Amino acid sequence: MDSWWSKMGIKRDDLDRWTENCRKWLARTILIPVAREIENVNAILSKNSCPEQIGAVELSVLRHIAKSKVQSAPTLGMIMTYLEVSSKQEYVVQRIRELAEGDYISAFRWNAGGSWKGRDWDQDLPNDSQILMHMLCTYLDSHLPPNPRFPDGRPFSSQYFLKCPDKPEKKKADLCIYQSSLNPPNYKVLIKDGCIEVHKGRYNMFHALVAFLHYIKTKEKSMLGQINLELSGLNILWVVSS
Repeated sequence: MDSWWSKMGIKRDDLDRWTENCRKWLARTILIPVAREIENVNAILSKNSCPEQIGAVELSVLRHIAKSKVQSAPTLGMIMTYLEVSSKQEYVVQRIRELAEGDYISAFRWNAGGSWKGRDWDQDLPNDSQILMHMLCTYLDSHLPPNPRFPDGRPFSSQYFLKCPDKPEKKKADLCIYQSSLNPPNYKVLIKDGCIEVHKGRYNMFHALVAFLHYIKTKEKSMLGQINLELSGLNILWVVSS
């Protein structure tokens, strides 16, 4: 066990259970609904004699369609934000579908991804940690209130997430998730007076998310900015419940 877990009195059994809860929450709340909505929107586009499909064309084409088909496919704009992790749209959509199978993200490969067009995953494609973290940030962006300090419409990503090559000193809040390395992916949690380092490797991203949520629950009175993460709000903190 890393020293931070021990310092907080968190046992291995708790961490394992919370990691499992985290995987289930990501699958049920984000991955499966997004994968399902991709299919729904593609069916609507086909029904409206639109040959372009999500996962088959570039995001620039989808943005044009979203403007012209806003009444028939109102959720297309929302879906696109989940896909902006990479320009390799065909792969991203394929991988989201694969990760959404079941409710435990069993296909997850922390430092790689799935095969594509008959070849093994390589670093020109986003890894699974990168895809999942982007989808989590996008989900939280859509649930946090707009912040005039961050007019890009991404209140979580801009304030509570930081990634290399930016350094920890660039953080915009006292608490944030920090991606210190892309390949292999590595995540930490930056706090007001230091950094929560979690073990590198297969469970790193999940453990960083668990540490982030546990810190909010125990040190921030369950509040992320103005949003309560308990049952009366976004209901995420059950992930780290005893």
